[in-house]
Amino acid sequence: MSCVQFHQSSIDEYGYLRKGYKSALANQLGVEKVDASNPDVVLVDMQQMLYNIIWPLGGDATMLFENIKRRLSYYPAGTEKLKVFDRYEDLSAKDQERMRRGGEGSIDFNLTINSPLPKRDTILKNKHNKLELSRVLSTMDMDAEMSVDSRYSGGFKHDEADVTMIAYLLQAAESGKAVIRIFCNGTDVFVLLVYWVYKMQLNAEVQMDRWNEVVLDINATCLQLETKCLQLLAMHAISGCDSILPVQQG
Repeated sequence: MSCVQFHQSSIDEYGYLRKGYKSALANQLGVEKVDASNPDVVLVDMQQMLYNIIWPLGGDATMLFENIKRRLSYYPAGTEKLKVFDRYEDLSAKDQERMRRGGEGSIDFNLTINSPLPKRDTILKNKHNKLELSRVLSTMDMDAEMSVDSRYSGGFKHDEADVTMIAYLLQAAESGKAVIRIFCNGTDVFVLLVYWVYKMQLNAEVQMDRWNEVVLDINATCLQLETKCLQLLAMHAISGCDSILPVQQG
């Protein structure tokens, strides 16, 4: 099987892969998992969650929190879940990419649990507002099996949730977790998963749970692509993202 090939028109004026081409990558290369095993641990990309979850019209963070909690409730009891947020402290490698995709919101909000939420784009296209919402959501108890990564409880130090989840994946595999699932719809995460699972030859079963409820079998994808898995990392770089693994905070 050959990897997806991109011609010159697929690269925009900034030298990045156009979004429409990138989104097709997982659909073309990913192997669907039938009758997926229940995961021992789920790594939740909270930034993707905020883009996809139902946003409460005129509501507050508690209503958004309840929508998130319902979306994660279908995982079986006993499944460990870890929420992973973007950090975006000071200048971020993602700043230019985020601004070219939609620009910054013009107003900074200081959010509380009960303050009315502005429109989705006002939050998600403004670095300050995204951090504020992440801070608020990280203080809420989701359930006994849900813990929070990010700046608020230590963990790995990196701006990108995409990259931090890979670090936690490798840590979970090393600690003996048999089935590890990443709950994320991002093509960048798919690329990183395929690269690192193949490179590290992980024995753990690694799954990617997408918003259309299709679960991708990352191990089977690696078997199908073989050494082409190592070539995919370049796609992550030219899509305007950072591919460097984070360091553990001491």
